Amino acid sequence: MKDRTIAFIPQTGHGIGHISRCLALADVHYNWNAIFFASENYGLNLINYPKEIVADKIFDKKIDEYIKKIKPDVIVIDLLDFNRSVFGTWRKFAQTICLFDFAASIDKKLFDLVINTNPSVPLEGKDTLSGTAYVPLSHDLLEYRRTYKVQKHVKTAFISLGGSDPKDQTQNILEAFKSLDLYTYVVIGPGFNKKNWKQRKNIRFVESPSRAEFHSLMSLSDIAITTAGNTMYEVSCIGIPNIVICNHQNHLGTATYFAQKEAVINLGIQPETKVILDSIKILVNDAEGRAKLSTIAKSLVDGYGADRIKKIISSKL
Repeated sequence: MKDRTIAFIPQTGHGIGHISRCLALADVHYNWNAIFFASENYGLNLINYPKEIVADKIFDKKIDEYIKKIKPDVIVIDLLDFNRSVFGTWRKFAQTICLFDFAASIDKKLFDLVINTNPSVPLEGKDTLSGTAYVPLSHDLLEYRRTYKVQKHVKTAFISLGGSDPKDQTQNILEAFKSLDLYTYVVIGPGFNKKNWKQRKNIRFVESPSRAEFHSLMSLSDIAITTAGNTMYEVSCIGIPNIVICNHQNHLGTATYFAQKEAVINLGIQPETKVILDSIKILVNDAEGRAKLSTIAKSLVDGYGADRIKKIISSKL
């Protein structure tokens, strides 16, 4: 029996959550050949991985050529926008095609498996995996989840507004932090607008960290401020009390769902500096409230989503 091959086609131009999900799935398929198709864009540094990377500006053409050449057992697509007409060609060479999507209007007949990690848009169907149980996360988070404890006093914060922070909300958050005595890790994504990120007292800027460093910094923090994308799921898995600031409308549904469950504090899109500051002060001064956020968040995201997806994929081969 030939070695299994799984091909990943992640978005590499809108944040890093798409690549992170695919990497988590590659991790659990450790005994398979994994190939990543990625355009020459930011986010590629995350694939510091003993896997093959196919990077090319002529994106669609390059993918078609390689799919025909390698004939993968599984193709995993995690793109915001793509040409669906190519699936007819790919189906000749792949046994199973999986798609990450949360659009209710999607034609699920085109795919063997649709994975929807957005709990605010539940999708139904035999070949649909829907909800936070299917959020694929790196297994290194499980050890942090096991050892993380909510502290009585808040001393350290973690800020990550995704790979690009399109509305430049990190600057607004830092304004709020000026009056706070907290040591703060601020992650600067590869797609951020280049600014003078000067090191300040009690603030450490970290540019484009590896997955391992990113998760390590996260685990050292008593509170977090993140987007409602993949980082929110990672923080929730560990159990870090979290304030969510959304980068765009697509994130609002997920943030609202988690806030209604009392798993995060949701401030929506572009909150004013005073709103951010007031929310941080409330969280910092409420140890019981932080513990509650942590417990509920961990109950929503257990860190085994990739394993569940792998089991379903294997059953289709």
